[in-house]
Amino acid sequence: METHREYGTHHLLSSMEEGDPIGHYKDLLLNAEENKKILGDFFEFELASARKDAQEALFFNGGLTIPILGLLYGLPSGDPGQTWSAAWAKLIENSPVRLHMGDLPIKPGQSDIFKKNIRDTMEDFKNKWKFLIDPLDIPIAIEVIVRPNPNTPSSVLHDLDNIVRDYLLPAIVPAFGTVTDWRWTIGYQALLNNESITLSDDAIRRLPPKQTRAGVTRYDIWRLPPHVTDPGFVSVSLVGDLYIRDSIFRQIDDSNCEWADDYDSY
Repeated sequence: METHREYGTHHLLSSMEEGDPIGHYKDLLLNAEENKKILGDFFEFELASARKDAQEALFFNGGLTIPILGLLYGLPSGDPGQTWSAAWAKLIENSPVRLHMGDLPIKPGQSDIFKKNIRDTMEDFKNKWKFLIDPLDIPIAIEVIVRPNPNTPSSVLHDLDNIVRDYLLPAIVPAFGTVTDWRWTIGYQALLNNESITLSDDAIRRLPPKQTRAGVTRYDIWRLPPHVTDPGFVSVSLVGDLYIRDSIFRQIDDSNCEWADDYDSY
């Protein structure tokens, strides 16, 4: 029995040390009884902490970077036949950690089909990751890539903000229970009800109004040029925003400012 316990401890520590937050959380769940013996009363705290870390790892992988965004737009220039931009668009379209909503509606009657695609896609994603994202413990931003269908008439080209506000947010927010601020994820009411914990009036006042709870911390959306031989798509990434990371637009601005400062210093 003691040998089994030592093996369990070694296995648990290995999953923690290998830098695999999702694997560590799965190990805690799959070997819950053994891990409870090892961790004792600390188990529930470790499980909640590991779930948060695993969610951050999952939702970090689908986000964009400035170099990838540049490649999607065919930058740097001189890419014959848009080889790299088309390849990266295909990778984005097929990424397993993004939600792929299909093509935007461009004809009468297609809106309901698109909304059903959104619901079905989210349901599949939730079923796949239910063990990890139910409940969701971190605030979420969304990053959206739109590539219009090459047959889209200019008169029905969708406004980017309206894509998010009319189609995506009304479906994503209630489905995943996303919140606008990290303070909604820490059980604030439970802290208020715990007599052993004293919160200052300032801390209580800093909690955002309840009416602002449901939502996302931010959304970014980009429209790629249509590809003449491929259909359009809407690809959504849920991005962990626990530390309120700057959007790529802000990162680009900061990068330009750094470049300008370096240029002026010569």
